[in-house]
Amino acid sequence: MAPGTAENQKVWQKGKKRRPPMRTSARAGETTTSRYDAQLEQLLDIGAEIFSEKGYHDASIRAIAERARMSLAGLYYYFHSKEELLFLIQDHAFGSILANLEESLHGVTDPQEKLRRIVLNHFRYFIQHMTYQKVCAFEQEILQDKDYYTLVEKKRRRYFELVREVLQDVSGTKEFPIKLGAITLFLFGSMSWIHMWYNPKKDGKPEDMAHTLTDLFLHGFLALGAGEEAESKGRARACDSKVKSL
Repeated sequence: MAPGTAENQKVWQKGKKRRPPMRTSARAGETTTSRYDAQLEQLLDIGAEIFSEKGYHDASIRAIAERARMSLAGLYYYFHSKEELLFLIQDHAFGSILANLEESLHGVTDPQEKLRRIVLNHFRYFIQHMTYQKVCAFEQEILQDKDYYTLVEKKRRRYFELVREVLQDVSGTKEFPIKLGAITLFLFGSMSWIHMWYNPKKDGKPEDMAHTLTDLFLHGFLALGAGEEAESKGRARACDSKVKSL
């Protein structure tokens, strides 16, 4: 069974939805359904566009229907509310990222290579789905339905824990002045705002950016736990020198 299918099934069994539960294809890394995956995915793309342009609260189902060239009745066959559409977009994004990542990491044993693949997978997906990145970044706490929020949060937590485990393997026995969870968030912070600045004409290929960010992060990450006291004193002396030169 694909990731999240069992949890999703519980939501649909409550009678809220008419459609079959969404699944994540490990091969293609895209959310699918057995009956109308192409049309649903197009609606998710359009919904993500509208939400990223207007914000969730100012977006309307009518605007989504107009851009999709569908009637409101036709649209409601795929989801019943704006909140359900937001849930489907976020569930689709995190499900796809996880499926792609699990496939990419299969058989890889070197922790640093795993980290490179994590960064590259994140960049590749969100460069291709910029509007999903915006929705996941700005609208992630909007979900009020407890089932919706729980399902998305499980995938977000699973992604976080996977990255933290890889960083733990990279660090080995090193000890750090802050918790590894905070360092994991530093990495996510470095990756997750690409939609705000990325320009393919100026910033290069996703592969090049992923390698550069990984190298930059690893050098800082591996140095952080070594000689903490000496480094702290060195930074203090450097700061004093700069102050005196002003």
